[in-house]
Amino acid sequence: MFGMRIAIAELRDGKDRFTLTASPEGLDLILAGMEFIEPITVEVASRKFGLEVSLRLRVRTTIRMVCARCTKEFDCPFDSEIELFVKAQKGGNSFSDFMDEDFAWLDRDRGVIELAERIREEIILELPQFPLCDDNCGGIEYQNKTEKPIDDKWQVLKKLKNKIDK
Repeated sequence: MFGMRIAIAELRDGKDRFTLTASPEGLDLILAGMEFIEPITVEVASRKFGLEVSLRLRVRTTIRMVCARCTKEFDCPFDSEIELFVKAQKGGNSFSDFMDEDFAWLDRDRGVIELAERIREEIILELPQFPLCDDNCGGIEYQNKTEKPIDDKWQVLKKLKNKIDK
């Protein structure tokens, strides 16, 4: 294993757990209005039984975003899970990035699972399109400190309105 790649032949039979780490730059995640506060951590739980491999990935990081309502910066924890399945066979593909599906046929001796693009896709698709610092964020408060008095010519209408409202 190196970077965000896992070689099928290096996976242990049975259950295994390990952690992979990547920088946002390494996954080409330079996004406008967002800053990754910490590296992207991927906790991998693998199960390999014979020629079948299943991977459960838990992707975690913290992203600093700008609230779409009040424009304040806030830190948003990111936590998402991905499940991938591989069937190993003699003479299968030597590489899969899981871009089209979450299932792949790979060569049991030289097959490599490339996780970087799938993790990048997961992060981009799970990011909020309208980030809010709080579900109850009221937005920017409008304060008109320079309110002008009503022009005298409109006072008659104001009196009429007040009379009607009573």
